[in-house]
Amino acid sequence: NIAKSGTSRDAVLKAIGGTATVESALLAGQMAAQQQVETLKEEINKTHALNLRTAFVTFIHRRDAAIVMRLFSQSDREEINVSLPPAPADIIWEDFLPKGSAQVQ
Repeated sequence: NIAKSGTSRDAVLKAIGGTATVESALLAGQMAAQQQVETLKEEINKTHALNLRTAFVTFIHRRDAAIVMRLFSQSDREEINVSLPPAPADIIWEDFLPKGSAQVQ
């Protein structure tokens, strides 16, 4: 945790040319993002229609995708299985719609 490690924190702040003000702004942004995630979780958990068993996640950087692939490896017996996506033509898109929804074109 950067906030707990003075040396790492100082190195990061120096690298981005920041100060304690930058650190405060970063922490405030992180707290706001966490609050947004909690709000979305609450909304999703209100209905079972939105809780699907499959999802696609897109990453901007290939490195980030590789990290996630390692974090959720199948050998860890996680509840989350991660794999490369199938070709778009092989996807049954209707399976991603909540039950009773009209098909989106």
